[in-house]
Amino acid sequence: MATRRNGGWSRAEKFVMAELKRHGQTNDKILAILTRVQIDVGQLKVKAGIWGLIAGMIPSAIAVIWIINKE
Repeated sequence: MATRRNGGWSRAEKFVMAELKRHGQTNDKILAILTRVQIDVGQLKVKAGIWGLIAGMIPSAIAVIWIINKE
């Protein structure tokens, strides 16, 4: 077993705690980036829906104009 010093904490225990803290900070950064990516994907879905609507309206409008002019 590791020798206890500095108030009962061994060097290895301090290292492990420091690494856990570092990993926690890294996880927080990753979570922030992931949240931003999710927001960006949501925005792209809305834009794709709008472009799809516009793309669908063009042939429909042409068909309506053609039918009206045919009569």
